[in-house]
Parts: sequence; C-alpha cells; structure tokens
Amino acid sequence: MTTPAARASLSHRYEDGIRLGTLLWRFGPGWRMISSAMLGGGIGPREWVVNAQVPAGYARMDPVDHLTSIGPPEGRGMGMLTAAPVARYVAAADGGAEAVATVGLGVPT
Repeated sequence: MTTPAARASLSHRYEDGIRLGTLLWRFGPGWRMISSAMLGGGIGPREWVVNAQVPAGYARMDPVDHLTSIGPPEGRGMGMLTAAPVARYVAAADGGAEAVATVGLGVPT
C-alpha cells in the first residue's frame, strides 16, 4: 500500500498574478477523517485533502467557496489554507505515523 504522504501531488495555480502552490492527497472512497479545516471539517467520509497556499495578506470573504474551487470536483474533501509556501513541504514517518508539514517562518508572531 502506498502511504498517504507519498500520494501527495504538488501543483501550482495563479491568482492575481501570484504563483501559489497546492498540495493534494487523493485517498479515494472509504476513508473516515477528522479535521478542524474550514472545508470538510468535522468527522466523516472524505476522499481527498487539499492544502492551498494563499498570499500573506489573504482577504477573501469566501474561503470555503475558494477551497471548493481549488479542490477536485469529484467526491467530498477537506481543505486548508496557509500562507506558508507548500512547495517546500517536508514529509516524515516514524512508527507507522506519517506527517507532512508546511511551515512559514517569514513573519514570526
């Protein structure tokens, strides 16, 4: 079985002339997930997860609709937004647990 972290695919899109990264995991049907994400948050069946980079001054008032337009059209999914450059993600595994992290330290608060 391929691990979820290995299934991550990176793509790019342009918004307002800015090149932004998007990480997408396609799990397929039958996965029960838990999340606090804006799109697909809660507990339930999900088929994909998207982590989309947005500009640091993100000011859209429709983040759920925005994520829906970025994610795949088929199935139910989860979506997160981050100002961190997702193209620089790091994946690690230990003892059967896996993690993928996007960390932005350009403007620490």
